[in-house]
Amino acid sequence: MRAWRDRLDTAAGRRRANPARRRVTQDALARQSGVTTTWYRTLERGVQAGYSQAFLDRVARVLHLDSHERQVLYLLATGRAAAAQPASPADAVSDALASWVHTQPCPAYIIDEAWDVHLRNRAMDDWFPHLRQVDNIMRLVFCTDTRQQLVDFAQSWAPSLVGQLRGALARWPNNPRLIQLITDVLDTNEHARSLWHQPVVRVHADGERRRLYPAHTSTACDIEIITVSLFRAENLRMIALGTVPAPAPPAIEPEP
Repeated sequence: MRAWRDRLDTAAGRRRANPARRRVTQDALARQSGVTTTWYRTLERGVQAGYSQAFLDRVARVLHLDSHERQVLYLLATGRAAAAQPASPADAVSDALASWVHTQPCPAYIIDEAWDVHLRNRAMDDWFPHLRQVDNIMRLVFCTDTRQQLVDFAQSWAPSLVGQLRGALARWPNNPRLIQLITDVLDTNEHARSLWHQPVVRVHADGERRRLYPAHTSTACDIEIITVSLFRAENLRMIALGTVPAPAPPAIEPEP
């Protein structure tokens, strides 16, 4: 933090008259951060003292920290990562990332914290044609006939999906699109309503295996849900439905 404080002079293009003395003092940083010098000095000394998110964010702004430096400040000061900051999908989904999604042979797509789909490949449209109408994964599953494609929907798919909604609400409690999505899902689907009052929660579905019927086929396939978080935008996830071999049937013991 002392180096970040020193950097403020350099960023302003001022040359120090006395190299041994910092122009930007702890007193000045404390005033700009809205706290006492003692409290700011405690932070700069590396003492963990229950700093609030609002205080750390003010310090990050005063020190002109970028997103990487802000994360390091949180980790050193509190031992936990900084709160997620949403990024615009238009800025985060680059041409290279879009190309990667479109070249996947299995269904792949990018969603935000409210499950709105911002990019999907042709395989996703082929497997789930109703997605063109709603552009949202949760609405697709709970509010359209697509759930009929999902094998063992009530016992297998629904608990995980409702648990993910609850986990997302804990992370993004003030997101109006997420709140409206949950309201619509609970109003529309009885399985979701019954599960919402049970202690079911999920942070993600990465690695979960399910069975489903791709559209216009009569043969179910086994898939593994592959979820990739994007460091460039913590509110976006890249998901692929990779096909896997069906589990082998249990061995039958020969009769004696």
